[in-house]
Amino acid sequence: MKRLVSFCTSALRRYRRLILIASVCIILAGGFALAKYEYFAPHRIIPTTQTIATAQTIPTAQNSAVIKSEKPSEEKPGPSVDKKPLINEDVLINQAKIKYDDTQSYGGFTIFTLRYSKNVYIIDMQGHIVHTWHIPFDSVWPNPTHITNRAVCGDKVLIKSATPFPNGDLLATYTCPGTGSVTGYGMAKFNKSSDKVLWTYDKNTHHNAYIDKTGNIYTLYHMPLPLSLIFHKPMLGEGLADYIAILSPEGKELKTISILNAFDRSPLFRQALIQYLAFLLNQPGGLQRMDILHSNSVMKLEPKIASKFPMFKAGQVLVSLRDMNAIAVIDPETESVVWFALGPWKRQHSAQFLANGHILLLDNQGLADEERKQESLTKNNNKVLNNKVQGEETSYFSRILEYDPTTRSVTWDFSGSPELPFATSYVGDVQRLQNGNTMILDSLHGHIFEINNDKKVVWDCQLPAVDEAAFRKPDLSMQARIFSATRYSASDLPFLAP
Repeated sequence: MKRLVSFCTSALRRYRRLILIASVCIILAGGFALAKYEYFAPHRIIPTTQTIATAQTIPTAQNSAVIKSEKPSEEKPGPSVDKKPLINEDVLINQAKIKYDDTQSYGGFTIFTLRYSKNVYIIDMQGHIVHTWHIPFDSVWPNPTHITNRAVCGDKVLIKSATPFPNGDLLATYTCPGTGSVTGYGMAKFNKSSDKVLWTYDKNTHHNAYIDKTGNIYTLYHMPLPLSLIFHKPMLGEGLADYIAILSPEGKELKTISILNAFDRSPLFRQALIQYLAFLLNQPGGLQRMDILHSNSVMKLEPKIASKFPMFKAGQVLVSLRDMNAIAVIDPETESVVWFALGPWKRQHSAQFLANGHILLLDNQGLADEERKQESLTKNNNKVLNNKVQGEETSYFSRILEYDPTTRSVTWDFSGSPELPFATSYVGDVQRLQNGNTMILDSLHGHIFEINNDKKVVWDCQLPAVDEAAFRKPDLSMQARIFSATRYSASDLPFLAP
């Protein structure tokens, strides 16, 4: 027995390098085989549910375990009293500088959210607060099971977007930017006084929600998946994969669509995704982001205007894919990409169908204009200087583009001026109003303004500068950041009537 032990020990010492190399080769071969299986298995880029083994199973309203919905008689207790905010937001908003041309402006009410705020505000055209919802995240989800990095975010969870209903109910999407992983924190519907939660959608929803004419809700969510599954090769780590979710008016999940799978199913545009993934892998220093596509807007094509888009069908969905610098149209029935465009925009937001057959979007970083930059530095030093202090890309200016998907050309644009510099290198919003005016949100500078067809400013709301320490980033200064803003007519919001 001793001789046998001595022989084995001697063999291990002599051949330990060979054994180590053989072990590594076995592991790599297994990983490569798995990657090849995933690559050639039809439509198996990523699952549509949390279980990879049931990738083709789409949750229904009956079997979905991630939906929490109650009957009106079983409503959840509403938000509880939380810590006092570090800044007095009401005072901040009341100090906003307002310019208003009531003869040319669309009028109405503006709903908006602030960075790290637990409130949603509606103001009138004079800047007066007319309604507030107070909806802290922790009072909706005291112990969230759908969030894996709750402790990382702390008290920085913000309300990314909010949609009011005619009776005063509110649909809100929560997010926590800058955590380096999952940033979508869920969706909830509240009543007018924000003391009851009507239902929650417990997935990692983020950015905006679109409510169609039937009351169904279209939103975006993401979830982490192994990079080896996304890139079809042995890799360590995880990446965020994006999905479209369609909910009933009661918050029941009707359908989910993997955006990566939608490209994989498209004979015309699958190669665009393959090239983009190869581009990510070839970046100096390797893969920099785990957020693969960073979808940031979703909108359904309504039957009323579908005839203006002969290349699309009613019910198809427009999505903005920020990190691809692309917009795409996805068919929910076939779950495939039917149209795709890389335009002159960069890091775009808020892509939307217009009634004239065009697409409107905010081009965050597509305008590089050194001459305009120098003029703005001279005439509007504070505003551009703030960008410098925050370490943003001041060589880029932002613009609004109206794009014709038929001719693939820009038909209208707005890029600000030396007197009105427009530079929001990320976030921001745009909305075409019913009278043809356009409302624009410069998020990074707390600035909402409305322009007419001649690009004249007819309404302007500028929040005052505040100490960035109030927003939990010491030693910086900025304008109060507005994360979303949408205009509604008085008839849209009858609950505000006296």
